[in-house]
Amino acid sequence: MRNLISNLLMLLVLSTPLVAQHSSNDDSKSLRKDGHRIENWDIVRNYDDRYEGVVGSPFLFKHWHAGYFINESDHKIGMLKLNYDAYKGQIVADRNGESSFVVLNDKNIKRCVITIREDSIVFVKAENIEGIEGAKYLELMYEQNEVIVLKHHVKMLMDANFRQPHNAENRNDEFVDKTFYYVDWGSGPQPFKLNKGSIKKTFKDKAFNVNQVAERHNFNFKEEVDVVNLFKLYAEAKP
Repeated sequence: MRNLISNLLMLLVLSTPLVAQHSSNDDSKSLRKDGHRIENWDIVRNYDDRYEGVVGSPFLFKHWHAGYFINESDHKIGMLKLNYDAYKGQIVADRNGESSFVVLNDKNIKRCVITIREDSIVFVKAENIEGIEGAKYLELMYEQNEVIVLKHHVKMLMDANFRQPHNAENRNDEFVDKTFYYVDWGSGPQPFKLNKGSIKKTFKDKAFNVNQVAERHNFNFKEEVDVVNLFKLYAEAKP
């Protein structure tokens, strides 16, 4: 009898792990983004170790650069090390080389200037942007005679999709750069794309022959600098 009880106890101990390892489709989850270990056998057992992390950065610039703000009263504020978080759409300041940074309160800020070598990149706080909620910082590419050309830098986080058969090597989430262009004739930024059809639609003044001007100056509608110069020529020709 004693041997029978011992055998039953041994059988129970050996069988318990087999029950714990049973997978439930309803309860199983991936640990890919959790960042910590969950003490649940089903979840831990289903961890997908092909994920390798995040590629790229949410910041527009690789390094921090000197910069300052201009408030609503046109006063210059501070000289800080700045960068632009293109993922969240925020101007951020370095905390003296620490591993953290400060998101600056921009309620009274209308412009931000970041200096890279000899160039100054100006970000303006734009509102009433078609297709975008709230105010955003856009790079000011040109401003003259009520013609404002703007560039919106956006970084999108694309998820790793190694679970698809044709993407087996794509093991990283990755920040991907996107760029959007706007022109403001005085009634708010309107979007346009770097192609002839889209750019021509933005010109309400039909007296300005976009095709002729582009041909005369050998402009390429797919080149950012040429398109900005096209708007510049229009602004300079305005009475």
